[in-house]
Amino acid sequence: MKELAEKIIKLSLKKGATQARVCVSKGMQTSIEYDGAEIDSICSSGIGFVELTLFIDGRRGVFSTYLEENMEDFVTRSVAFTKIGTPESEYCLPDRERCWSGLSSEDLEQYDPEFPTLGAEEKKRILEEAVSKADLAHPKLLNLTTSWEDAYKEDYTLDSNGAAGLEKSSVFSLGASASVKGQGDAHPGDSWYDGGVFRKDTDILCARKALDMALERIPSRNIKGGRFNLILDSSVSARMVSPILAALSGSAIQQHSSFLAGSLGRKMFPEKLCIADNPFVRGRVGARHFDFELVRTRAADIISEGCVQMYFLSSYYARKLGMEPTISTPTSVYFKNTDCGNLTEMMSAMGNGILVTDFIGGNTNPVTGDFSYGIEGFYFENGKKSFPVVEMNITGNLLSLWAKLALVGNDARKCTPWQLPSIGFTDIDII
Repeated sequence: MKELAEKIIKLSLKKGATQARVCVSKGMQTSIEYDGAEIDSICSSGIGFVELTLFIDGRRGVFSTYLEENMEDFVTRSVAFTKIGTPESEYCLPDRERCWSGLSSEDLEQYDPEFPTLGAEEKKRILEEAVSKADLAHPKLLNLTTSWEDAYKEDYTLDSNGAAGLEKSSVFSLGASASVKGQGDAHPGDSWYDGGVFRKDTDILCARKALDMALERIPSRNIKGGRFNLILDSSVSARMVSPILAALSGSAIQQHSSFLAGSLGRKMFPEKLCIADNPFVRGRVGARHFDFELVRTRAADIISEGCVQMYFLSSYYARKLGMEPTISTPTSVYFKNTDCGNLTEMMSAMGNGILVTDFIGGNTNPVTGDFSYGIEGFYFENGKKSFPVVEMNITGNLLSLWAKLALVGNDARKCTPWQLPSIGFTDIDII
């Protein structure tokens, strides 16, 4: 991979590129799905490709191809296409001193050495064991699908300034989805999965949990709208956090499509809101030493005591905005402060309200922060789930919603790159 990357960089410069960056990738992935107790589908494939970014006299072009292609022909075409682009002075590689040096004593534990030893029969055995844990004879069960997925990837990135980095990663997932017979024609369903960098992170009880969660949705009710305490389960809380991070991206700020434009250094949220990024958590999916530009990552506060601390500025957007570059995207977002423990403790603390376990459609206006989402979940009273609720909507503005932040849990799921817990709000309009 290193030799191929060096060859492509040399070819690019020889054929007229001012600067270049190349990423050579290879890997493989497998998925197996059971429908009930029988194999429904099997898929296994290898991946191998090259992504080349060229800079020529203020022009930029991004191209990709398979490893099998003649690289000289590929580079020649890529250079020709780049030359017809529209020049922008902001197009160039990041400053070398900001980039990864390739030196670190910290292993981020992104690869499971068990990966190449895990054969087809063992994966089949794991799935069969997961299926066996569920009650396939349950009278209300309509359908149960259980799936295994794994993937391995290796990326070597090199630029013409001499920055280089190697990333080697694995990921495993074991999950299930169940649907059951509800009231009338209703077929409520739910799903559960777990996984991570290591095989041991998968959950052999996924099928049983998915079926139990689906049965818990019987019988559902419609309730009259009003103002409620609201808890977002950790499995869905990212839906209300991701629009904030998207609004802090350099592209949104530069293109005037952010409700947080001009917010840097300003208090936009309640003091309770403290969000940070830590890309160096060992064994966490997606942990990294550098971003796609080979710029070094760093642990940083994003929002501290309600005050916006940073925008996500790649080299290009930093130059467009006349600001100091930071990092292109966050890695592992988490809340620095917590008020309580798991979801049970949170419901007990809030007493009565609605627990959201799923969002059904909806959208957010990135310019204004206005949002509207369909929700499903449970009504809870006296700190305990009472009955499932469906066909309700939550509407409002993100700044107004976060102003009513009441509780932050510590129950983030470890299988996700972003470590977002359950979050509680007070006095929220739900219709």
